[in-house]
Amino acid sequence: MSQLNKKSSIIANILHCFRNMVTNIMIFKRRRDALFRKIVTLLMIMLLIYLMCPGHSEIDDYRGFVLHKRYFEDWVISRSIWMNVEARSVLVFVHIPKSGGTEFGFKLCNNLYDARCNCTDNNWGACECKNHQKNTWMFSPYSVGWPCGVHASLTAHRNCVDETMKKLDYTRRNRTYFYITILRDPVLRYISEWNHQKKCTDDWYNTTKVPELDIDEFMQCVNNPANNRQTRMLSDEDAYKHLPRGPSQDEIMLRTAKKNLKLFSFFGLTEYMIESQYLFENSLGLHFAHRFGADNSKALALKRNLTETQIEDIIGLNKLDIQLYQYAKDIFFQRYKYHLDFISGYIFGRYHRI
Repeated sequence: MSQLNKKSSIIANILHCFRNMVTNIMIFKRRRDALFRKIVTLLMIMLLIYLMCPGHSEIDDYRGFVLHKRYFEDWVISRSIWMNVEARSVLVFVHIPKSGGTEFGFKLCNNLYDARCNCTDNNWGACECKNHQKNTWMFSPYSVGWPCGVHASLTAHRNCVDETMKKLDYTRRNRTYFYITILRDPVLRYISEWNHQKKCTDDWYNTTKVPELDIDEFMQCVNNPANNRQTRMLSDEDAYKHLPRGPSQDEIMLRTAKKNLKLFSFFGLTEYMIESQYLFENSLGLHFAHRFGADNSKALALKRNLTETQIEDIIGLNKLDIQLYQYAKDIFFQRYKYHLDFISGYIFGRYHRI
């Protein structure tokens, strides 16, 4: 009997423990479910707040002088070519109008230590840029004029540069082309173009005599070529020219312009010409005899005379250019920092080795 009671007691204890375990599991499950419900509720509230609040955009960043750092492949940031003008290298300058390209192009022809051009005057096509083998090493408005069209786009250059070079040098040879350009703050560039043109067409030599437009009339021009000009000129035009104007075309235009910009051997920013000179010299191995300066005073003075509404209208017409400019600034300053760190590390390393 005692054995039976002992077994019964053991079974009772086991059942009691099992019941307590099940109870604890149920309590834990209820608590876990309650915690889970609280987490889900919190996430839903956060999502609702996110959807109700205006999101981050490149346009807002531009207005607020904010620049978000992106991740780029190492080759994009550490890009260094070291061009040899005595080899089969050709510098191709894509000149975007009212971006400061005229002054930069003049310096390319007249102010380089490593390679000089023979310029008869300051007109387009007045400079002969040939190396010791009598081969042309620079393709720019000052050196060859406008064989691809006045202010030709990147696509137009790609389609005509090689054939033009064969005619210039009277020879067919394999060449390596190094594309470079200068970008500018989109609002200032747009104001500068309006101040120069004051008409709805690309008439850079003022051959068409029409009444001048004020800034509001200029912004109302149908298919105004000044709108998003930088993005359009650097994009792959063949990739979207068959599409109707709209979001799809804009998306491809901006995406291909960003892709091409990464592939440029060098690009500078008009607002940062001292830094641009530093990047040019450290990216291409060509050096200028004098230091650059930047002068946006005229465009800034014109901008100060515009209303906030007019400035916002210009921003609205150039959203692609603003996104491209923000993207370009990010690459530009990451490259600038990379080269500064590289040079500093090299000098510091040499100092300790000595």
